[in-house]
Amino acid sequence: MDLSQLTTKQLKQRVKTRDAWLRKVIDFVEEVTREHGKRLSRHVHSCYVRSTHTLEDVQGFSFFIDGSYTMYGGDGVKIWYQPPSEKNAQKQEVLYLEYWEDVHVRLCVDEEKWVGPLKRLMRNKKNVFSTPAQKEKQEEKTEKKAVDRRHEEIRRAELLKKASQMRL
Repeated sequence: MDLSQLTTKQLKQRVKTRDAWLRKVIDFVEEVTREHGKRLSRHVHSCYVRSTHTLEDVQGFSFFIDGSYTMYGGDGVKIWYQPPSEKNAQKQEVLYLEYWEDVHVRLCVDEEKWVGPLKRLMRNKKNVFSTPAQKEKQEEKTEKKAVDRRHEEIRRAELLKKASQMRL
């Protein structure tokens, strides 16, 4: 749709929605990349710190963040995507954002291919990025539930046998 055809109210809502979505993406990428990725560089200078991090191959996505931590801003987020079904295809940069107070989209391609998978990844963050200890704890819970179910089946079978013996 041609944006010039929208009313001011509609345009304002579209801008607000897009800004909120991009900020969610930025927050997500920064969090998971810092927590689960690898720091590529960190330079401390007299008036700023510049730091870069990367996180590779998470359900077809790779992330890069470049933070300048200065009063002048200039942070950046890049996202590459390669659908898991296309293992031999080359990763494509699909989103590049620069931000400080405002978000500036420098590159955004093929949204229909990667936005859905990114939203699923964001929703399933806890499962995808759980630590080995968390995974082990979850497996223990699952095993305990299976054992409890098995014990319940045994108790039920014993009760059925006893009920049959009592000719209920």
